[in-house]
Amino acid sequence: MTDGRGYATTLSNWYRGVPRTIKYPATPEAPGGAIRTAVVNFLGEITQVTDELGYATGYSYDAMGRLAGITYPSGDSTVWSSTSRNFVKVNVTEFGIPAGHWRLTESTGNRVKETYYDALWRPLLTRERDAANSATTRYVKRSYDAWGREIFVSYPSASSFPGTGIWTGYDALGRPTSVSQDSEQGLLTTTTQYLPGFRTQVTNPRGYQTNTWYQGFDQPTFDVPTSISEPGGVTTTINRDAFGKPLSVTRSGYWNSTWQSLTRHFVYNPQQRLCKRVDPESGATLLDYDAAGNLLWTARSTSLTSTADCQIGSVGASIKSQRGYDARSRLSWISHPAGTANESFTYYADGALNTASNADGGTWTYAYNKRRLPTSESLALGGRTFAIGYGYTGLGDVSTLTYPSGLSVSFAPNALGQPRQAGTYASTATYHPNGSLAGFTYGNGLTHSRSLNARGLPQRIRDHSGVASRLDYSYGYDRHGNVTSILDGVNANENRSLQYDARDRPISATAPNIYGEEIYDYDALDNVRRVAGYPNGLGGYVQDHRYQYDASQRLYRIDNELGAQQWGFAGNGFGETHTRTGHGQSWNYQWNAAGRMTRATRYYAGSTWENYAYDTHGHRTRSTRNTGSTRYQVYSRAGQLLYTEDSRDNQRIDYIHLGNKLVAQRSRPLAGSTVTTTWHHTDHIGSANVETNAAGVQTQRTVRMPYGAPYSGVYREGPGFAGHVTDTQTNLTYMQQRYYDPIAQRFLSPDPVDVNPANGSNFNRYWYANNNPYRFVDPDGRFGEGAAERFTDSYGSWTAEERAPFEAVAVPAAIVAIALTPVVGPELALGARVVLRNSERPTVAGVRVGKTPSETRAALEKAGHEGRPISNPSGTETGTLHNVPNMKMDVRVMNGGPKHGPRVVTAVQGTRQPANPVDGKNMGNITKVKQLEKNHIPLKPDKF
Repeated sequence: MTDGRGYATTLSNWYRGVPRTIKYPATPEAPGGAIRTAVVNFLGEITQVTDELGYATGYSYDAMGRLAGITYPSGDSTVWSSTSRNFVKVNVTEFGIPAGHWRLTESTGNRVKETYYDALWRPLLTRERDAANSATTRYVKRSYDAWGREIFVSYPSASSFPGTGIWTGYDALGRPTSVSQDSEQGLLTTTTQYLPGFRTQVTNPRGYQTNTWYQGFDQPTFDVPTSISEPGGVTTTINRDAFGKPLSVTRSGYWNSTWQSLTRHFVYNPQQRLCKRVDPESGATLLDYDAAGNLLWTARSTSLTSTADCQIGSVGASIKSQRGYDARSRLSWISHPAGTANESFTYYADGALNTASNADGGTWTYAYNKRRLPTSESLALGGRTFAIGYGYTGLGDVSTLTYPSGLSVSFAPNALGQPRQAGTYASTATYHPNGSLAGFTYGNGLTHSRSLNARGLPQRIRDHSGVASRLDYSYGYDRHGNVTSILDGVNANENRSLQYDARDRPISATAPNIYGEEIYDYDALDNVRRVAGYPNGLGGYVQDHRYQYDASQRLYRIDNELGAQQWGFAGNGFGETHTRTGHGQSWNYQWNAAGRMTRATRYYAGSTWENYAYDTHGHRTRSTRNTGSTRYQVYSRAGQLLYTEDSRDNQRIDYIHLGNKLVAQRSRPLAGSTVTTTWHHTDHIGSANVETNAAGVQTQRTVRMPYGAPYSGVYREGPGFAGHVTDTQTNLTYMQQRYYDPIAQRFLSPDPVDVNPANGSNFNRYWYANNNPYRFVDPDGRFGEGAAERFTDSYGSWTAEERAPFEAVAVPAAIVAIALTPVVGPELALGARVVLRNSERPTVAGVRVGKTPSETRAALEKAGHEGRPISNPSGTETGTLHNVPNMKMDVRVMNGGPKHGPRVVTAVQGTRQPANPVDGKNMGNITKVKQLEKNHIPLKPDKF
């Protein structure tokens, strides 16, 4: 197979229709061309795959040709437990399932998963557990109607007969008409009506309706909306061409009796690939591609904004961020415009990332074991080396983490990959059936407990010693999963209640003992328009701030009710804020061509400044100050802050996490050995609200306004709002990919993830957490997600399957085996938003996934993501590879073969990391099952 650039991948040594040798084109790490080989038996089954580095994985099969076992490479730093898969027919009743059913048992060490099927091979019940600990057992039940449609899927439950979950009803044509969710408030139902004019009307559990019109030809589907009329009088119009590609997305509606309208444009080249997007806030982003479909360069321009022409020939070399690829189409380098550090990448022969480097933010070097799980991540920066190390259990779960300081923390994970401790800083951790943390004991003796309501949303979070609590929050919700009350069980000081508009945005927050009442107003474009404070109860202040935006929807000032300016903002042509003034001080921000803040200067009784550097993953690694001091920040590749070192504060700090939860920090002087440990106590969105010392005594408590500003007005350096880092130089929150301003209640720069052209979501490019800061979080400054989702996943296991590149020409049989097993689906402790998600087809890169590979392929290409042909090692399956440059994601649409079905697989471009299909983000350290549920989307086969 030869790609458009002339590089050939050769399949040879065929046996029983299977190529036993795959030779890739020459690359720097494999000048002769890397080779992957397979052993094939006389039935055409692959019994061993040896990767490009010589590491062999073995496979066995049962009499029906189904995968029966996986043996991982030997002679490694860890002795790996093999995996067995056993299908048996059961002639007795089990869990209420009549005799004659089938059971699939998958075991790796003590990790056991059993799936029970009916006579039509539909999964009825899934049981998953650590065989050494019965308390970890969890069940998911499914039911079907007479037409084979799924009508019920339970929440994960400790009971073998779960009765609560998600219920789906259908009309005579098989279309879902209702999706109901069991809850603490009874059954919450979302209904869908199919109306004349190719229109649907969806009514959510709060009673608000969304009407959607669609484009349709020949055999219409509900995948291509053209107009969406949302609650609150807001309309999203998506103008499409005859191929269904979005040409523009317009949001419109009235605010304060004034008509508002804003349009985002998309332009395509003759090959139907996206070549330009035009946004009013930031101008034009232009793109071009090489002959193999790889993104060749991008450029930002405030003048090349024609919506009728790509204007590729008008882009000067000086404004291009150009990209280079090796012969296997892996990203090798990015050359940015002057003033922005260039980036380079190298790989191992099997495609695993070896180094990722830029001159400012340092060089990361990665090492892996034979299962290609990362064993070390080492950052070289400023003559320093910061190394992170990982150890594993035989099941492939992270067992130890070694910090740059040399601290080693043991997690002692159970067989499900859930950490039972974090060294001596947290112990005896237990989990709910949906995977969320149920409780643990802090190293200072305090006890953490977390209960859930019937929907799996946090009901009470408490950190206490006996009857004395340090943190105690109880939560109430409305019918759509919005937080309506928080009760403070410590002393009632932080009691608060909230109300929401029709679009689930908070319009009132009342805290009688803190800030009284705050009211909020928003416009049709999701801009915050008003924040007013009034006394209520014992607390409160008088303030009435009005937010003013220019014609491009960039915030330029905040006035009081009399029109006097309180805060002023100014930005550049790319929508990045460069000046912020107010309350007797001002800040100036400088940005590079990659959209990252490189310098922040504060003017107050003189001036101070900090310069910032970032690694190739967008994580800030170094801050240098005008005083000569330096701060280093070390994030893991998954985006978790692990270590800081600050010469100004004379401190080096390790941040200890239990899964996604920050539990403690360990501080020492730069030149000393005296250790001070501080324990962190966080709320449901991860905000570090309370700190305690080794005796369990509270040493710090921070009360925050709904959008994150400290009520006291005092900003403290370190982990803060939603678990992100607070900078005292800027009074901003550094959220990895962007900076958030809690005063403006929005980000300082546009979202690198643009509007979803499939449905118009994420239209506002500055909003924080969907304008609902109690229900959503922004994990890395790019895209909001439900707080319940964020903190449900445990630390999980990094397996070879998770890290595999999922390149179809080299897909190992292990992935084939997983694809054979019906996907159980995501754990549904997510709140009411899940109801809507389960009633429609998923999206990949903003494109609605079709029912079949051909439908999905066509939808991706209509959106400008052209595919190139690929095939698997045996030559028995073909597919296409689609690159999504704005998300740095590869999407593979596979047609299926004799061993596994059609599917969509997503991976981060140029890495071995599975990607979230919605936004292309790294999914972090979550379990194998959950990663596969997210980045593997099953399809129906095409009919010819």
